[in-house]
Amino acid sequence: MKARDKKTGEIVEIERYGADGSYTMFRNSEGELMNLPVNFYDNYVEIEETEVSIDWEQRRYEIAKEMIPQVFHELTLAIQAGEGIVGKTKMEATAECAVWYADALIAELKKTLKDKEE
Repeated sequence: MKARDKKTGEIVEIERYGADGSYTMFRNSEGELMNLPVNFYDNYVEIEETEVSIDWEQRRYEIAKEMIPQVFHELTLAIQAGEGIVGKTKMEATAECAVWYADALIAELKKTLKDKEE
């Protein structure tokens, strides 16, 4: 199981701990096996895998990258219809819109995850 050290915030992989929490054996972030006489319950908080596994910045990049062709197409159609872009090039507007879509989707995903945790 994954756990977060309450003092340092480091995420570790718990191998085992005493039933009363009297010792904790874990792999630290560098993969080293540690066996400490510290109480698991006092020093660590178990965390969900999703909390650890989602790299939101990477996800933001991937979503924005996927949105660029569609946004570029829509802006091209808008310009052809006489709807100009004020103060930006078509590429700047495309990038800005793609990131906006990514941020909106990520906000919704985070809200959904938070609702599931409650």
